[in-house]
Amino acid sequence: MAEYDRVGRKYFLEKYGFGKSREYMLRDNATGRLYDSKAIVGAAYGYAFPDRGSLTASDFSGGEATVESLLASLGFEVVRVGRDWSREEVEATVADYFEMLRLEATNQPYNKSEHNETLRQRLSARSKGSVEMKHQNISAVLDHLGLPYIRGYKPRSNF
Repeated sequence: MAEYDRVGRKYFLEKYGFGKSREYMLRDNATGRLYDSKAIVGAAYGYAFPDRGSLTASDFSGGEATVESLLASLGFEVVRVGRDWSREEVEATVADYFEMLRLEATNQPYNKSEHNETLRQRLSARSKGSVEMKHQNISAVLDHLGLPYIRGYKPRSNF
């Protein structure tokens, strides 16, 4: 995970020959960051067995029966991505948005990235981009109603 953070998702996946995870992501409980689970397992194999090298995507199958169960048995949190937002996730995101809007309206400093990261630690399986998109959707609703919205979250057209 440290290498993934250091080099970035795109390069990490290219280096090890993996595509983006479609269903399962590994979540770092300390930071809330999400990682492509199968790619992490393939790279970790190379770290554990340097004489054998990393596993490629074609060396093993991903999913619930393999990578998900392996990582869970090792104590990692594996989350399913691409599912609908729960009511609790939406409520937490809306509350966070309106806190930032209040700070902006009263000319108090705040950091959108810090809010995003803190919120993702409370959400079960949301990426930085998905939280940003949800915030943009909130801006779109407010704009549609003729209400002010956070300047840094431009309204999306497909809310």
